[in-house]
Amino acid sequence: METAASNDLNDFSAMSSGEVGWLPGVRAVTRPLISICIPTFNRCEYLDFLLSTVLAQVGPDSVKIEVVVSDNSSNDSTLLVADKYQKASLNLRYLRSHRNRGFNANLCSSVGASEGEYCWLMGDDDAFRPGAIEFVAQNVQAYRPDVAVSNRYLCDATLRVLGSDLIMDDGRPAVIFDCNVRAEMIDYFSRNSNTIGLFNFISTLIVRRDQWVRAPVVPGFVNSMFPHVYKIMDILKNQGGRLLYINEQTVLARDNPRVNEIHGGSAFQGWQFHFRGNIEVAEHFFSGDPDAYAAFLAPIKGIVGRGKLHYIELAKNDGYLEEALGTLSKLGL
Repeated sequence: METAASNDLNDFSAMSSGEVGWLPGVRAVTRPLISICIPTFNRCEYLDFLLSTVLAQVGPDSVKIEVVVSDNSSNDSTLLVADKYQKASLNLRYLRSHRNRGFNANLCSSVGASEGEYCWLMGDDDAFRPGAIEFVAQNVQAYRPDVAVSNRYLCDATLRVLGSDLIMDDGRPAVIFDCNVRAEMIDYFSRNSNTIGLFNFISTLIVRRDQWVRAPVVPGFVNSMFPHVYKIMDILKNQGGRLLYINEQTVLARDNPRVNEIHGGSAFQGWQFHFRGNIEVAEHFFSGDPDAYAAFLAPIKGIVGRGKLHYIELAKNDGYLEEALGTLSKLGL
């Protein structure tokens, strides 16, 4: 399991003197449009499949797309997988940490080593839907957003599709929200129906690299479940970013067994880590704006509200009743 840590790059072979694990790849002559940034740890089989979906879509000669694999000191065959796709002429660079520094540091390192105008943040266990990379690239070029988010297919551990998550009910293929205009930002959150639209799931997120780097790491939240959400929200709220909603399922989201490690098997904490993390984001960015606060947390309120009695029962059984009541109070339930 990965744990969060600092965002410095000093422990990575990519930033030192060419030690084992650094595969530099091809430095871009012209800046790529999109860097696919993949933080990984001990999931070489999943990574192999993910990279196969990239190669199938972009081919060996694409200069518009690059791939950056940031390895958090895996002890499996991750390096061999990266080397395999470099030899297949995929535009890929690989860097490896000397120690596991946690997911957040690994994610930030993948972005830091990238050269693209945009970064597509991608989980190592997920995969791209056929045609998704070019489709998203076309939308990014057409709308020039600062952040883009799309829908996903929900899959089992074998990537068999079970259903899908739609952020909002909108017949348009793409919608742009200017978050420099408060009303448009609130409109987006008011129409959002699930936590994917709260940027909790990285594999549907594309960010303008320069804005991501500019966004600060929020002290006290590096060890939270959603440190990347703070960067996204800084881009949108504090930098007045343009948000693009792409109304298509672009990725296959694999059921992730590591989630159970995060909450120690507690049925209550399995839900609560999502609820608590999003409430902390809302309190940080919207504590003085009740309307925006309520709009941001509307999906969480809906999820808890529909299963309120079950939520309380789970909390009682696992010894977290006081925490559950505090969450209900913050949600106005």
